[in-house]
Amino acid sequence: MCRSTLEEWYIKGIKAGERKYEREGEIKRGILNILKILNIRFKKVPRSISRAVNSYKDPIALDSLLELAITCKSLAEFEQNLAHR
Repeated sequence: MCRSTLEEWYIKGIKAGERKYEREGEIKRGILNILKILNIRFKKVPRSISRAVNSYKDPIALDSLLELAITCKSLAEFEQNLAHR
């Protein structure tokens, strides 16, 4: 079946939109996982840390923060390293 140029653009637009929403979902899950781990480990996470984590939009940086959330010895250590990422 031969598609028109308009149909091709439409399909490309749909696929691009799907990728965007998948990426946004991945970012939201990463942020929630980091904050959940910090809450479990340290009971209360300051708003400043929560806001800083929520500002990240790069899945690779969020992976790095997730590792830090798991391995840091304190919220102060997490916050100090957060400023350098």
